[in-house]
Amino acid sequence: MGEKQTVRISLLGTFSVSRGSLCVGEPMAGRESQSWKLLKYMCANYSRTVDVEELTRELIFAGSENNIDNTLRVRLRRARAILDRVGLGDKRNGLLLYGNGKYWINGDLEPVIDAREADGLYRRAADSTLGAEERLSACLRAIGLFGGRYLQYSEKSAYAELLREKYDAMFRALLRLVFELMRLSDDWSGVPRVCESVMRVFPDGLDVHDHVLCALIGAHMTAEAVTYYTNVAVALANTDLRLPDFGSYLERRRARINMGGQA
Repeated sequence: MGEKQTVRISLLGTFSVSRGSLCVGEPMAGRESQSWKLLKYMCANYSRTVDVEELTRELIFAGSENNIDNTLRVRLRRARAILDRVGLGDKRNGLLLYGNGKYWINGDLEPVIDAREADGLYRRAADSTLGAEERLSACLRAIGLFGGRYLQYSEKSAYAELLREKYDAMFRALLRLVFELMRLSDDWSGVPRVCESVMRVFPDGLDVHDHVLCALIGAHMTAEAVTYYTNVAVALANTDLRLPDFGSYLERRRARINMGGQA
């Protein structure tokens, strides 16, 4: 495979596999092929081996129940053809390996996986034994890894839904944490990055937008709150969802101050 280049797997948002400057991403149109389903499933389960029975159960190959081994071999060959576009399709040294009825991701390539990175950074951000600045840095880096929801454009499946729920909950927890860490560190420079990530992950999440707006107004960042409010309003323009009037957020802040709470 020549000189070693970093292999990256993106699961948070649009699924993609890259090596160096080469990248292959899932098609945005048309029905999801079985070869893409196989590749995504294996990348989502990057830390373990997967047997034929599990793949048969999790990836329903309609009409192929009587010849599942051959069907899987065909899917494997086509998945490797996808990986060939980034030089990772080799059956011995590529990304997707098979042997003795087992499939696994080649750990020798040391792939950088955004979901695994997010897991580690989230643990650091939540570690109260660390300083606020270190935790804030980890929190912002974790939030920045989210290009969208977990396997955002994949067809509905049980495994993807479970993992999507996990990372949705993680993103919400990071969002609750980040503004508190900004306050403790007196460092609000990461606000634009946080706002951009929220718009990518939960563009129609009214509760999330409400949290961000309250945090910005509470930090006396009214101009930033107005900009964010406008961006959300534009994103929701073609939906039935609406934010409360902006003035109501200001009233809520005044009410908290009058009750002796933080602005």
